[in-house]
Amino acid sequence: MDLFKKIIGSQIKQMRMSIRKLFRRYNVEAVHDLRVAALRTDFALNFCEQSKGIVLVKKIRNQLKEARRIMGRARNLDILFVRTEKNLKNLNLTSSQAEGIMKLIQSHRNTSHQALMRMLESSWFEGILKDLERIKNERGVPDLPSIIKGPFKQTINFVLEYRNKEIHAFNLHVIRIAFKKLHYACEFFEEVDKPRMQKALKFILKFQDLLGERQDGVASEKLLSGFEHKLVSKFLKMEKVFVKDHQKKFEKLWKESFLKSSILVRLHRWAEHYS
Repeated sequence: MDLFKKIIGSQIKQMRMSIRKLFRRYNVEAVHDLRVAALRTDFALNFCEQSKGIVLVKKIRNQLKEARRIMGRARNLDILFVRTEKNLKNLNLTSSQAEGIMKLIQSHRNTSHQALMRMLESSWFEGILKDLERIKNERGVPDLPSIIKGPFKQTINFVLEYRNKEIHAFNLHVIRIAFKKLHYACEFFEEVDKPRMQKALKFILKFQDLLGERQDGVASEKLLSGFEHKLVSKFLKMEKVFVKDHQKKFEKLWKESFLKSSILVRLHRWAEHYS
């Protein structure tokens, strides 16, 4: 089995499926699925680049980075719209004030939707998908032990290295990305050792979900900071409280579970001695 071909193929299929849904009608979940597939593709390409040094990989990863930026803004504004609609219930605003806030956010949201659709309809984005098909059909990755002892073990290291570091607000984003990449890596290798990977995934998801919720608040906070509206400060304050609350929850889980758990340590040991 060509693992790389299978991973890239499934992500291309997911991206094209999400794009078809978006062409029919804007779909919040389709944007999310599209963005996740692009992220997984980028990570799989990173595995490939480390292993084989394919020149085309660097080009595609740079293009995917720009595409993901556009997908990310659309996704973040979708989240902000839902969060603000929910937060309105906790503020004593008139219907006119509430409508004004939602119109402001919807305006930015519409702009992000339009930018996303223009990109998906472009020959530039279609070219990315065709290049991915080309790599998938032409090349694979080295033998499984080389991947597991190399890029996979390194991905575990990126998470484990934070066991000896102080947790601060400025590095939680990096930790979140490290957990996300490890999540993808474990999914990639489920067929190799399903019980081991599923156990690791269950552990990883506890942290990833909490950090993901916090990041939604951070993204909303950042977007709100750029809006000129006299009532935005009320929502900005709520998001800041939300972010701080989730940071405390993460720190508690980190001390109670991560620093004492050996699940990822055992996974690292398994990868190191895999043959």
